[in-house]
Amino acid sequence: MKYIRTVCILFATLSINLSGSVAAATFDEIAQQGKEAMDTENFDKGIQCYEKIVKEGPTYARVMEIKFELGWAYYMVGRFSDAIPVLQDFTTAKAAEEVKQQAIFLMAECQARWGATFED
Repeated sequence: MKYIRTVCILFATLSINLSGSVAAATFDEIAQQGKEAMDTENFDKGIQCYEKIVKEGPTYARVMEIKFELGWAYYMVGRFSDAIPVLQDFTTAKAAEEVKQQAIFLMAECQARWGATFED
């Protein structure tokens, strides 16, 4: 009986580990699709991929990288009001200084361009 219990525990542990690996592999694949879409200037497809990862994989190892790419994609299609809060995460996150500076610059660009869309 002890043997069966041990096998069940091992199987459950293996299943949990495999499901996590499958999710990570899937997010990696979606991230690659997003990158390919962005490289070919298919920004809407890139946004779809990146939004899916951010929404469904908040603990995904590359989520901050994907968030930055999402902010950039929003900027590229003129969705400035969507880009600002995504990029703002980098001003408080433990991001590299260069990334923070890029995010701050893009936020300022977004605010200026978004502000220009309002009529006096």
